[in-house]
Amino acid sequence: MKNWEYNELVATYYNAYFSLIEQGCNTQEANNRTMDDFWFFPTEENIIQNLISISIFIKIEISFFKKLKRSTLECFTLQKKLITKDLINKELNQEEKDLLEELLEENQKRIEECTIV
Repeated sequence: MKNWEYNELVATYYNAYFSLIEQGCNTQEANNRTMDDFWFFPTEENIIQNLISISIFIKIEISFFKKLKRSTLECFTLQKKLITKDLINKELNQEEKDLLEELLEENQKRIEECTIV
C-alpha cells in the first residue's frame, strides 16, 4: 500500500481507538472519530486503505452494538466494488492479501448476523 503496511494500519487504527477511550470517549464516539481520522484522501488513490479502515470500523461496531448503519454498509460495499485483482496484487504482499481476505470474510459473516438500521 502507498503509505501503510497492512499490519501497521490495523495496529495504528486500534491504538487510536483505544487512546480515545482512555481519554474518556465512549466506544461509539471513539470508533466514529477513529474512522474519520483513518479515511484517506484522495479516496481514489487510497481504495485499499479505506477498505481496511471501514472493515475495522465495522468489526468494532458489530462487536459492541450488534448493529450497523445502512450507510456504513453501503460505503463498505462500494469500497469492495472498487477493488480489483490488479490493485490488490500491486499494493499487497501475499500475507497482506490473506489477512484482508480473512477480515472481509469475517465481516461478511458479522453483517449477515447483525441488525441493519
